Amino acid sequence: MVGLSVKQATATLQQLGLSADIREEIFSEETKPGLVLASDPGGGGKVSVNGTVHLTLSKGPERITVPDIAGASVDDAIKAIKEAGLIVGTSTRAFSESIAKDSVVNTSPEIGTPLRRSSAVNIVISDGQALGGKSYVGLFSDQALNEINDAGFTVNTIYAYSESVAVGMVISQTLPTTIKAGQKPVVTIVVSQGTAYAYVPDGLRGRTLKEATAAIEGLGLKVAKPKIIGTRKNKVVINVSPAEKTKVKPGSTVTLTLG
Repeated sequence: MVGLSVKQATATLQQLGLSADIREEIFSEETKPGLVLASDPGGGGKVSVNGTVHLTLSKGPERITVPDIAGASVDDAIKAIKEAGLIVGTSTRAFSESIAKDSVVNTSPEIGTPLRRSSAVNIVISDGQALGGKSYVGLFSDQALNEINDAGFTVNTIYAYSESVAVGMVISQTLPTTIKAGQKPVVTIVVSQGTAYAYVPDGLRGRTLKEATAAIEGLGLKVAKPKIIGTRKNKVVINVSPAEKTKVKPGSTVTLTLG
């Protein structure tokens, strides 16, 4: 009988003048749902004429879903895990922007994962918001660096150009989510280097080539070989290309016309 479907087992027993009765269904890791796991009496056993053979069917593998304990207190989470037929594994802590301190952030395996009975569920417990949720965006990087270090964090500083945030001010920050034993959590701040562009200086017209060149190169720009027009002996700048006050990329070339 073992391994047969109910229909197959019933048909086989009827050929022997016997009837089938489903006694119970139990979980089995090896046998598919609906198939016979055992019979009473077993194969080769004696049964009276027109008697009944009691069958035990498989319900297939037993799987228990990890309960939804996100946001629950640690005590309630442990209770829910145990009541589900699972066991509590390790617990770690992590920062969370949305889960209150000392409440459960998530689990591993994830909530909703089907597991065998008595499998371990690890829980992650909230340590609240890193830095208490304080934002340093728009503040000077020196202040951010000092306060973050004083709070027990390590600062990772990245520099980036910005057209809207002044030099030395914080453009953005990334707070840590994980906490590793023996290591300071890392806060990353992006600090403005100011604009990525330069401006062709104003007031170049009327200056000598030497004066204009010094002003242009002082901004990280280059000066092309000047164009010379006219017969004037002491020539000065009469035209600039690109025009004065034009926004250009660093290293761009400016052409002067002297006359």
